[in-house]
Amino acid sequence: MATLTNPSSFTASALNVFTAPADTTLAASTTYWISVNEGVSSNRLTYSNTQSYEQTGQTGWLITDDRKWRPSESHYWAIDRFNLVFEVKGYASTTTDATLSALTVSPKNIIGFDADRTSYEVGVGSTVSQATIAATANQSGATVAITPADADAITDGHQVSLSAGRNAVTITVTAEDTTTTKTYTVSVNQGVTNSFGWNADKDFDGLIAADNTTPRGMWSDGTTMWIADYIESKIFAYTLATGVRDSAKDFDTLDAAGNETPVGIWSDGTTMWVVDNGNKKIYAYNLATKARDQTKDFNTLDEAGNDRPRDIWSDGTTMWVANQIPNKSFCLQNIGQRPRHRQGVHQQHRHISQRDLVGRHHHVGSQYRR
Repeated sequence: MATLTNPSSFTASALNVFTAPADTTLAASTTYWISVNEGVSSNRLTYSNTQSYEQTGQTGWLITDDRKWRPSESHYWAIDRFNLVFEVKGYASTTTDATLSALTVSPKNIIGFDADRTSYEVGVGSTVSQATIAATANQSGATVAITPADADAITDGHQVSLSAGRNAVTITVTAEDTTTTKTYTVSVNQGVTNSFGWNADKDFDGLIAADNTTPRGMWSDGTTMWIADYIESKIFAYTLATGVRDSAKDFDTLDAAGNETPVGIWSDGTTMWVVDNGNKKIYAYNLATKARDQTKDFNTLDEAGNDRPRDIWSDGTTMWVANQIPNKSFCLQNIGQRPRHRQGVHQQHRHISQRDLVGRHHHVGSQYRR
């Protein structure tokens, strides 16, 4: 309910303006009454026999012809044959909401749509020549435009022709106020058929939706893919064949172990080793139970100058640790055995040349024995 402010004076047989509060809004499909308190009998409003009329300038607006009245001491409302004429003036309410409520891609859909997230990727096979894009605005008064234009006027939906590699699709939402806009982008990635080409339909496109936004290392046993996250201090698990999350296999306790900045992982199928950039240490966990196995930790990276570890890999006997500064790969030996002597006994007799590791430039490496 809102109380109207009276005009400073009343003029007979004329339009007198009663002002509503500035924040007054009228909801759609709702009936409102204008209640006039006439005051004492010596200051009564005079009604004419003029019939009221309907305001039809805006869809949904209607002012009826009926006027109900009652004396102040009565509880009974009567319909008078006389009618007050009311003129309602206002502005149509418009929204600035330029978000989507839904965004889908076919034949392979995006993972984890969120109205506030504006960038997506989805991979399809090399034989998929078209993708169907569907976008729904959150507000009915908003408009949606998709670029490029519909490539197939016959097929239902908005079709986008695909070529090998990335195919950018832009969805622009314009709010009901016709000024506010929001742009969403979808990269539909078509696989490449040539040797060593991009097999885009096997990409893991759901990392952002899983909050796995700072991936630093990965390892798989052929069934599950584990991806370490630097900021979340966690190892996320996905089904290798589909890329679907498998949270039951996540490693959630890295932070509690002090393994707060994981940057690389490797496993022999029994133990999962996780190298930590901040602590200059490799932590060990049981792969099946995810429990800590401190007997298999590597604690002496810093002593050898391996103070900026970035990733690890092993052939089952030797563990190599990539280091950022200096650009060097350190070696750790006999990774599955409990040490008889102090861990990390430095050995200088084994070296890695600058070109040993997949053509990357590295300085001479050093070896450790457990």
